[in-house]
Amino acid sequence: MCREFGEHLAIDLAASYGMVAIHGWQKVLDRKAVDMAKELEALGARRIIHTEVSADGMLKGVNLGAMESMARAVAIPIIASAG
Repeated sequence: MCREFGEHLAIDLAASYGMVAIHGWQKVLDRKAVDMAKELEALGARRIIHTEVSADGMLKGVNLGAMESMARAVAIPIIASAG
């Protein structure tokens, strides 16, 4: 998908307290979201939407610490989501 859609694709990477969350955020993997972001970048992802589910709906804004860690881990643009 990264090769086919390039700039038109944004991948949502959901995380709960820094760990990858899947299946509608119901299952949290034993895998760091920043490691997954690095892998996605290596596969050709051009941008990531980072959803920190622990902040979703809390009306406190995005989790800046998690966003900073994600932004420092990769060179591609990161879009903040949740909060």
